[in-house]
Amino acid sequence: MSTNNVLSPANGKPIIVPSQDMVLGIYYLSIQR
Repeated sequence: MSTNNVLSPANGKPIIVPSQDMVLGIYYLSIQR
């Protein structure tokens, strides 16, 4: 993973921002403990 290439060349949007599914998944796993 390149730390310099943070933006996607296709649309110029950040590609390292977690998607909503990832956020919900991590939240779901965190409340199981």
